[in-house]
Amino acid sequence: MNSLPKLLTLAAGLAAATTGLFAQTTGTTPSTGTVPVRPTTPNGSVTLTPRPSVPPTEVQTLIRQFDAQREALLAQRRAELARLQNATAEERARILAEMQAAQAARQDEQRELARKIREELKVLREARRNGGG
Repeated sequence: MNSLPKLLTLAAGLAAATTGLFAQTTGTTPSTGTVPVRPTTPNGSVTLTPRPSVPPTEVQTLIRQFDAQREALLAQRRAELARLQNATAEERARILAEMQAAQAARQDEQRELARKIREELKVLREARRNGGG
């Protein structure tokens, strides 16, 4: 049982080393009111102050354009799917062919818009690196 004295020595050493950590103080008491308080409404939700109006950058304009195109696409897709449900087999084949052709054109437009967004972001990153932003 040689390990018991070693364990007791180790425990005593750890206890002696850690007691100094708890005893350290700065000698100052924390002042009250230093924690920022979020304004809340009577129902408990946080009220946020509006940010100042900033003119949109070209990237923000492109992203809004992308979102608008996406929403229009989704609305068009819903209408096409509704037409498909009530269509005959011949009409379905025609509608599906139209949808595929339109999808290919939209993908090309979306790729071009995504390329413009990437290029504009690259320009903004370079400007920020060079101290311009």
